[in-house]
Amino acid sequence: MKQMTLVLDCSILFHLSLCALLCVSPFNFLPEEFHTVEGYLTYSSHLQGAIVILSEDGRLEACYLGSEPNLFVAPPLHPRGYDYVAAEQELSKLRAQLKKKKDSVDQTNEVGVDTELIIAINVSMDAKPRIRSSNNQYSTDELICTATIELSSYTTLHEVQICVDVSKPLIATNDFYALPNLCERHVAETEVYVEGDRLPISSEIVVIVTYRTDAGILRALRRTSQLPLKMMLRSCPPENASTFATVIKSSDSLLPFSQLFPEFSGDQSQKQGSNALGLRHVHSDQTVTVVSGNASNRYRVQSNDGLSSTLVVQRLIDRLKDKSKGSLKANVGQNHLQLVHQRIEAHFMARREIDRITSEIGLLTSQLRNVERKMLRTVREKNERSLTDTGLPFLFESTCRAIFALLEDLVKARADRDRAAQELRCSLQLLLLLLRLNMSEDKYAMLRAAINFEPCPSDGIDWEEIADAALSTLLKSVSRKSGISEAKSSTWNALTPIASGKELNKLKKRLVHAIERLDGSRESDIAEVEPNEGSDLASV
Repeated sequence: MKQMTLVLDCSILFHLSLCALLCVSPFNFLPEEFHTVEGYLTYSSHLQGAIVILSEDGRLEACYLGSEPNLFVAPPLHPRGYDYVAAEQELSKLRAQLKKKKDSVDQTNEVGVDTELIIAINVSMDAKPRIRSSNNQYSTDELICTATIELSSYTTLHEVQICVDVSKPLIATNDFYALPNLCERHVAETEVYVEGDRLPISSEIVVIVTYRTDAGILRALRRTSQLPLKMMLRSCPPENASTFATVIKSSDSLLPFSQLFPEFSGDQSQKQGSNALGLRHVHSDQTVTVVSGNASNRYRVQSNDGLSSTLVVQRLIDRLKDKSKGSLKANVGQNHLQLVHQRIEAHFMARREIDRITSEIGLLTSQLRNVERKMLRTVREKNERSLTDTGLPFLFESTCRAIFALLEDLVKARADRDRAAQELRCSLQLLLLLLRLNMSEDKYAMLRAAINFEPCPSDGIDWEEIADAALSTLLKSVSRKSGISEAKSSTWNALTPIASGKELNKLKKRLVHAIERLDGSRESDIAEVEPNEGSDLASV
């Protein structure tokens, strides 16, 4: 009986102290059936987060985990058997139904789909100055153009969605439209401008329209158009010397720049009849010079920054294909591979810097939690020493200041990573533009699928990890060794984080090997650009 009395006394003291801590009334807190040990243990099971321990000698202890415990444990799932044979049969049945449904839907040919919805994109070639929202003034260097999207249909379409996509640093003011129903005709407008000082990758504007027909069929159409180059480039005097050059050879006769770049031919900075054209990026002040060869049918795009020549090379190739019937070839030199390798290293180092800062923030956050617990314990125990004498407030403030400083560094590191990702995409785009002239369509599609995608960080997996696995699979599929079995060549490479420079070098080697095996031009066998090509500018 003494043991039971001791238990009740200890439990009452425990409840009184807990009521004082929670600032509640002990009469409301104690239950009426609190008269026996069994009743107490039954009631204590309903205390959220409390572990009540009763020893043989009557000692009662209530334990908590952390400051706000939650001891809820999800009930275990009852395991059940899984019939793989039945699941395989059901999957085969669903695939057959899906194939049957797809065959019935695809009865309408592509011509019928195109006439069902006509999409027209009209881009205003006369770019107008952009108005800054801060001072409401015009900026002559920053231009903005208007893109008009016209939809017309002979039938009623439902749930129409219009998505406008442009590559950074291009920004579309209105990039999404939603229409519940489309009858006959609808016109949507969006304005596009350049934001920041990053180099543009492409001048293409992509419009994707999704809709549902009266029969409930979902369809998606994609249309593209080109933005005016004067939004991003200005005419300037050509430069004689450069450190980075790209050579494009044509089997047809050379075309004058008045046909290739008519929007810049009338500028005062360009000499009439000259074989060189100078273009300057508006936001980065990088100069790109396009030179037509005197002795051979080739064009050379040169600049002191290889990334700045990507946009000019893309538009030059597109216009040569439109205006000339001859074939084009490109020289892929060491400078192009070195440019990609440098951008890969810069992107990888930016990622590692973010990981380092994030790890330090995690350690300081754990330290801050420990300091908070000690400060709370000191206040509750009401020791003779004051909280200031313990030094905990100073440690708390210094830890907070360190965390805030690291958060500022994290913002800068993420901005550096975004810039490095943009430059990596730009260098890869230049490489793919040249390789497309030397490869067949199927080989180019394989390489493009392996390396050309926008870097997107996600749980330690980014461009490097995905490209490494894709290039490994690509090399196995195009391996020249005849002894490789089909099962081995089709093995999937797991995505493993790249954590060292040695693993990064393997990625670079795989990229070079893939280009060497897929490049069908013997002249572009990763050769250096001829050093005497600067003679073409002698007449400038």
